[in-house]
Amino acid sequence: MDIDDATIDGVREVSGIETEIKVIKNVERGDLVTRKRPGRVKYGDINIKRVVVKADKLSEWLEKTRGGTTERKSGSIIYLDRAGAEMLRYNFFEAWQCRWSGPELNADQKDPLPVEAITLCVERIDRVVP
Repeated sequence: MDIDDATIDGVREVSGIETEIKVIKNVERGDLVTRKRPGRVKYGDINIKRVVVKADKLSEWLEKTRGGTTERKSGSIIYLDRAGAEMLRYNFFEAWQCRWSGPELNADQKDPLPVEAITLCVERIDRVVP
């Protein structure tokens, strides 16, 4: 994952990459059929789970937002094949961090690495196939 050309380390999971197009229904006078046409486009929030790392660009960005300065950024979610070649990319635009959750602490957990959750509000997502 990259945000403004900075690689984000420790990403374990990404979800919420979605687009929804509102359906506008219209019935014209004398027509027995309800016509449907596309309306406004809405993009899902991108949810990221990553291993907690020392301060990096992502954590600095969140601190700025907490302090009242909202910086909108663009980035990419990149899927690689087993050989490390890019298979698929999703570019997102005008993003800002709207939610952060710290790691769950459990002495019985199997994975010793703490994982934090971050939600990005985005205004657009494009799918790019190389």
